[in-house]
Amino acid sequence: MDDVHEIDFAPGYQPEAHERFCLDEFELPDWLQDENSLSVPNLLPSINSYLFRAAPDN
Repeated sequence: MDDVHEIDFAPGYQPEAHERFCLDEFELPDWLQDENSLSVPNLLPSINSYLFRAAPDN
């Protein structure tokens, strides 16, 4: 990873292969804190639950 260059996040920018976005002061939502690479396939129900709970009433 020595050849990876961290860059500030810029929406719409496609990083080159050697670039990675850096997000300062970003905190995951509570419902996402305990997730890891093994639990990613199970995230859709959690995401849907969060989105529908957070959505304003129409």
